[in-house]
Amino acid sequence: MQEERSTSGRDEGGEGVRVSVRVSVRVRAGAGKGVEVEVSIPERSTYEDLLAHLKLNPVEVIVLCNGRVVPEDEQVDSDAEIEVIRIVSGG
Repeated sequence: MQEERSTSGRDEGGEGVRVSVRVSVRVRAGAGKGVEVEVSIPERSTYEDLLAHLKLNPVEVIVLCNGRVVPEDEQVDSDAEIEVIRIVSGG
């Protein structure tokens, strides 16, 4: 997990300090290989926050963390293998 710290000039009492984490995410559609992207999100982000950052509709995808389906309200594990699979349907 990589942490980035940025301050807004107010160091007293830790105010203005924002911590974010960098996560690696593989996004794919169906059985395809997919694309791996790295994003920075706030430290306590949920998978719903991650999907919003990636501009993905949570109704159209499944999120896996280390091969396990995770609920949208669970906190992102930045040390894990995260995979977002777009649900593909048709006739």
